[in-house]
Amino acid sequence: MLKDTLLKSGYQVMFLRIIGVALVTLLTWLMTKFYGATKYGDFVVFSMCVQILSMLAVLGLDQYLLRELSRPYSQKNLVGWSLLLCLFSSILWTALFFIANRYLQLIDPSLVKMLGLSTFMLGLIRIIAESLRSKGKALLHTILSQFLLPLFSIIFLVLFYFILEDFLVLSLERIYYLSLIIVGTVAGIMLAIYLPQRFIFKPLNSKKVLQKSLPFLWLGSMMLVNEWADKICLKMLRDSHELGVYSLANRLSQFIAFPLMAFNVGLAPKVSKSFSEASISELKTNVRKVSRPAFLLAILILSFLFLLDDIILPFFGDEFIAAKLVLLILGLAQLVNVFFGPVGVIMKMTDGVKIFQYIIFISLLSNIVLNVLLIPNYGIEGAAIATLVSFCLINGLAAIWIKRNLGFFSFDIRKKS
Repeated sequence: MLKDTLLKSGYQVMFLRIIGVALVTLLTWLMTKFYGATKYGDFVVFSMCVQILSMLAVLGLDQYLLRELSRPYSQKNLVGWSLLLCLFSSILWTALFFIANRYLQLIDPSLVKMLGLSTFMLGLIRIIAESLRSKGKALLHTILSQFLLPLFSIIFLVLFYFILEDFLVLSLERIYYLSLIIVGTVAGIMLAIYLPQRFIFKPLNSKKVLQKSLPFLWLGSMMLVNEWADKICLKMLRDSHELGVYSLANRLSQFIAFPLMAFNVGLAPKVSKSFSEASISELKTNVRKVSRPAFLLAILILSFLFLLDDIILPFFGDEFIAAKLVLLILGLAQLVNVFFGPVGVIMKMTDGVKIFQYIIFISLLSNIVLNVLLIPNYGIEGAAIATLVSFCLINGLAAIWIKRNLGFFSFDIRKKS
């Protein structure tokens, strides 16, 4: 029996995420089978726009709430105020995107009208999920942020498949839009039950709150752009078909980081609390607890993907067989990510946010430059190489900062330290 609450919570979240991953895999298979790589690539661009806009609309308040609400004597009613601010911010960013899309043509103009509500709903989900996480409700956080959206997307996809004569008239973007509305409504219900708020227009020291949250916005925006840089460059330099093939390999490779992500859900509030209490030894102990099992499980998943790639890739369609080498490169990138441990969580939950911004910025620049240089000649394999280099830079530089400022290596995976 697991007596350690951090590991127990991590394994519970991991089990729930396995179900979530199964749902995402099923959803991806349905999308690619029904619509093909090109339509799937177009959907990836739309979901990317929603994610970027919601990141901007949230203004970094989701990560700020995760850090601050984990600590003693945190200010009350911040969640309600954050949601109101997110609403107004969503309207502003959607309007700006509407103007920019006329020139960039990232998505079909007919889809822009769905962006406003989609942006706010995803922002609402992010804020409420991280607030639940800060209070130790890791399972509810996982249900809300990882489980419900693919579940409802599958339900709508299957439902409309059987009730509509011309099923393909209904785009993947509209199914995603309907699912966001449902999950956003569920998030509001969770807020009312578990985090009842008195909605206020201005909390105490609101200017100070924004000053502390905006670095998270800047950091989160750069991380998201860094994450999507390869896909944006593929869309601009190649086509939606190659983007769809690459996106599937990228999604499969993310399973390797799955164990670390699961442990990070419960680890983040503990890191914030330990650092605020100046208990670095406790912080180090908690980090070491998750590093070893996460890395060993990552190796197991990596081996599974490499041994069965001839079966897994054709399962989604013969056109995805071309992603075999890309899956290998991205798999190694994710293994690097897990090996170095929860460096991002440590830096964001301590006082390393500003330094982490510089690290992400350096990585982002290298990622964009490498994508632009490699994609024209090497296609999706070039994009994968750029991602591998980016991951090495982020994790290596962050590990150096943690060692110098906190006194330990986050990637020590020995049984005894």
